[in-house]
Amino acid sequence: MRVLDMFWMSNENWFYFDGLVPKIREDAPREAKESFKNYLKQLKERNSAADQ
Repeated sequence: MRVLDMFWMSNENWFYFDGLVPKIREDAPREAKESFKNYLKQLKERNSAADQ
């Protein structure tokens, strides 16, 4: 099993939850935004693999 990229969650000031959906803040550092982008990509890949 692949470990998800969770760096973006290492600082509570970088993200928030909109209901149950995590969102990255505009003022988060570039590294956190890239980590969040990788996280979403990994989730999408994981979900598409589970559907097959």
